[in-house]
Formats: sequence, structure tokens, C-alpha cells
Amino acid sequence: MNKFIAVLFLTSMSSGLQGMDAMSAGLQGMGSVVVKFGDVEPMKGTGCGDVRVLASNKKFSLAHARQEGRGDWHVHDTFTEFYHCTGGKGVVYWSEDEEISIEKGDVVEIPPGQHHGLGVEEEGGFVEVLVACHPIFNLETTRVLQNVASSGRKKVTPPNLHKKKLYDLRGAVEGYPAEVLTYTGGRQAYAQDAARLLYVLGGEGRLVVPRNPQTELETGDSVALEPGAMVTGQNFEFLSIGE
Repeated sequence: MNKFIAVLFLTSMSSGLQGMDAMSAGLQGMGSVVVKFGDVEPMKGTGCGDVRVLASNKKFSLAHARQEGRGDWHVHDTFTEFYHCTGGKGVVYWSEDEEISIEKGDVVEIPPGQHHGLGVEEEGGFVEVLVACHPIFNLETTRVLQNVASSGRKKVTPPNLHKKKLYDLRGAVEGYPAEVLTYTGGRQAYAQDAARLLYVLGGEGRLVVPRNPQTELETGDSVALEPGAMVTGQNFEFLSIGE
């Protein structure tokens, strides 16, 4: 991976404790919380390959998934997922004969109640996605399915299941307040009055919170950013999600 990016897929209490602790802290309003990608152990058995739980706040949760095969069918009844492809090539499928190819830079919206799965495009390949859930991920309303028919729903082509380009996010997906910000040249700062989630897509940066030590950020790290906190850096890029 490079150095700046984030999203969630919570499934187990025995793995990914770093990410889950950060999720809890973010939900309780304990200020800015940084989740270092390298400190989070991947979880197995989620249906989406290796999943790392990342930062979360009251409205969104983030996770990173790496798939090297064909994932299980599953459905989320109460929240929308946004898949951001950050590496490799894969497919998102929603029936036995309907799928869409994705590659780095593509964004796919998966509405609540839509059965779906994530897989690789070619045998021996891989695909990595950052998953943003809105509202936040709820394990109790997530079901792994044996097949499409077991979902108890009609096979439909979801109207919103189509690709957007990551770098055209602003205004591209209605109701999804996300944007990619790129800073080049001299050191620059990013600050927001509202709480946001950040995922480092590339470069190196630094989180600056009043009265607290500065935290170095690199590709794959994520931050639940409290209002008034600031990120500074030179030649860095990140995905920002929030109102």
C-alpha cells in the first residue's frame, strides 16, 4: 500500500482490536483518534477476504478489505456501503450472472438490502477496497448467505450500483459527503469545523491536535477527526468523509 487511505467492515470481537477500540472511542466523542494500518490485524471469515477495521465516528465507519478469491454472498439490511477500489482488479456481483468490474480509482455504491459479493477479476489476482458504511456498520443486520436465493429478495439490478471515479467524488454520489484532497509543493494544512473521517491515500502527513503530541501519518492510516483538529503535510493525498 502507499501512505494515506480508510473504511469499515466489523465482524469479530477476537481480531482487529486496535480498529474496534478506535471505533468505540470515535463513537464516544473522545477527540481525534488515529488508527495505524500496520497495527491492525486482519480478520478472517468475513466473506470479503482479509478485513481491517479502521476509524469510525457517529455517522460513518471505515474498513479495508483485501480479497484474493471469490467472497461469500452477503447482505446488509440497515446501511449503505461505498466500495473504494484502492488496488488490484476485481468484481462486485449481485446475482449469478450480473457483476461489474472495478479497478483502482473506482467507487461503487451498494444500497441497504442488496445481496452482493466481492471477488477478483482473474485467478491469482487480488483486489483491495476501502469500505465506507453509512450509517455505521451493524453486525446484527449483516447476513452471510449460502446463495443468492437465500436472501429472500428478488434478483434485481440496483439502480445505484454503478461506478464513479474516486477523483470525481464531490457531487458524484448523492448524499455521500466525500472528496479526495491532494496537496503538492510546500507544507499545507487541512482543517474542518465538523467531525470527519480521513483515509491516507498517499504521501506523508501529520495530525495536529491542540495540547496533544503530533502524530505522524502514512499511507493506509485513518483518522476520526474531531472539529478543530488539523492535518498538515507536503505532497500528500487523502479521502475525506463527513458532513
